[in-house]
Amino acid sequence: MKYIPLANLKNTTGIVSFCKEVNEIVVANRNGQPKLVLMSREVYENGLGKVMDNPLINVRRDMELVAEPILIRTFNNPAEIVRVCESEVGKVVPVLRNGVDEIYVMDYEAYRMRKDYLINLLKSEMNRKE
Repeated sequence: MKYIPLANLKNTTGIVSFCKEVNEIVVANRNGQPKLVLMSREVYENGLGKVMDNPLINVRRDMELVAEPILIRTFNNPAEIVRVCESEVGKVVPVLRNGVDEIYVMDYEAYRMRKDYLINLLKSEMNRKE
């Protein structure tokens, strides 16, 4: 996981490039506190997206996971990205550039809760198999 200051999110083209370059989850901090989680399409598809397609753990059914996509050009500053993620409680927000979902963002607390939820689901599934 990479950590960056929220202020670094002013350049939307740079955000997409950075997420693709690091190829892992990026956490944006505000005043030292984690605020947003960003990930490239590849990271999403190999992580949360892959879990969503697992028939044993149907996250798509259990949690309304994905919000409506948003165009990247609608973000003029980092505060707008935070506002959108906080309004889409518990959801991953696909961010489109040129009609393609380039990155996914979500509120850090929602990410943490989702991660805990998935870990508990996996544990209960493994216990059921035994």
